[in-house]
Amino acid sequence: MTNTTAFSKKQFLDDIKAMMTDEELSSKYGLSRPQLQRLFRELVHEGFLTEEELDQR
Repeated sequence: MTNTTAFSKKQFLDDIKAMMTDEELSSKYGLSRPQLQRLFRELVHEGFLTEEELDQR
């Protein structure tokens, strides 16, 4: 995520781990489907999430 991100990475991660759906995350954070998928990839790349955690969603 870049410095221009208008929301907390911690809050976003908490919401992912709380099993919010993609639709809920997209709505809450104002992200399109491609943006959401890109953000998931970035979080995995940065070590904040694992592939397994994403697969369990």
